[in-house]
Amino acid sequence: MQSCCATGFKWEGTPTGREDTIDNHPVYISGDSKDRAILFNHDAFGWQLNNARLLADHFAKEVGATVYLPDFFHGNAFGENDVVSVPDGDSFKMQPREGFDMGKWFAENGMDIRLPEVIGVAKALRKQYSWVGAVGYCWGGAINFKLASKDHGGLVDCVCIAHPGGTTEDEVRKIAVPIQILAPEHDPTFQPQMRDFCNTEIPKLNVDYNFQYFPGMVHGFATRCDPSKEAEKRALELAKNAFVYWLSTHAK
Repeated sequence: MQSCCATGFKWEGTPTGREDTIDNHPVYISGDSKDRAILFNHDAFGWQLNNARLLADHFAKEVGATVYLPDFFHGNAFGENDVVSVPDGDSFKMQPREGFDMGKWFAENGMDIRLPEVIGVAKALRKQYSWVGAVGYCWGGAINFKLASKDHGGLVDCVCIAHPGGTTEDEVRKIAVPIQILAPEHDPTFQPQMRDFCNTEIPKLNVDYNFQYFPGMVHGFATRCDPSKEAEKRALELAKNAFVYWLSTHAK
């Protein structure tokens, strides 16, 4: 089993975008569309993760959009060696390095705590662009369930989610925009019961829905897999292509 959730692999490549600010947040920007924007909600490793920036470049090019990857952790993302993945039955769990208070980190960066900041950025994009999509991985995937809610009045036009860092049945019932979910086989934060609930309930909501299952993969595969391993590389390419398809299909 891979250990890409907490440790992961750095991908080769040099990001081609630029850094700026949006709604008082540092942000990595890729692309130059005047009409389409994609809000990239990062995982626990934050906006400076090279892999995330390479993905932002890919989506900007393939979708024809301007991608915004903001810093929602105020410079306090997971460090490369802050946590490791350790086996836990058929899955895994994250184990913090000595001296790293993971509980404190999650208390400071919980989805509900940072959600107002994410909404602020989404509103800023909505004012500037006629179409706004959102992609999210892990922490950012959980945020995207919230952005997709009818409670937020169409802040985004569609969402893509890979290995989300949790959601609730109530959040799922409130989904109001086209939603795509990429789910690995092994994921302690998006377990089979919740996968089944999504696949039962979302089709009842009168929104476009796409669910894709990745056998053998674990939480984190779409942002921190090992491309030197053929199965992981293939899953990564499928995940990237799936997001491009969903965004392009719903872009205006």
